[in-house]
This record gives sequence, structure tokens and C-alpha cells, in this order.
Amino acid sequence: KGNEVSYSLSCLTYFLSGEVKSIDQLKKEDEDYLKKFFNIEVYTQTKANAVDTKTKTIFTTSEEDITELKYDELIVATGAASLYPDGLHSEIKNHFFLR
Repeated sequence: KGNEVSYSLSCLTYFLSGEVKSIDQLKKEDEDYLKKFFNIEVYTQTKANAVDTKTKTIFTTSEEDITELKYDELIVATGAASLYPDGLHSEIKNHFFLR
């Protein structure tokens, strides 16, 4: 739901030690970068409410009111804890949760 894609967590110690002056220097992969090099659509400030794996549809809410997104392949990035969104069950083969 945040407005940033990511920052380099492994380099956070450089920012905390003062070797990197701005945390913005750790933000290398933004929405444009991911689209250009990997053809990945990124939706920030968006909450995935449910996943229908049969129709490959994600049901979302956001400020822009995007309610349904179709996908070819899905990466679930839930943050610090691995969660199973509605409609995505542990019995499904070939899916992984990264933490």
C-alpha cells in the first residue's frame, strides 16, 4: 500500500552509517525501471483483496479505484511476513512466497 516500490534493504546499513547521504540513493528499481527492463507493471498504494487463480484476476482497491487486474504471471510481495491472500492456497503447485 506504500507509495515507493522498494529500496535496497541490504544496503540500508550504508545509509544508517552515513556512507550514503540519502536513502534515495538506495532506490534504484522504480516503476519505470521495472517496466522498461522486465515488462513488470507496478501498482503502489494498492491493496490486493482477493486472487482468482482460475480467471487470473486480482481484485484490488486504491485511490484510483482499480478493482480488477488480469495477470499472466503473479508475484506476491507481502512485505515482512508471508501471507496467503484469499484465493491463493498452499496446495497450488509452482508458487512461492518471498520474505
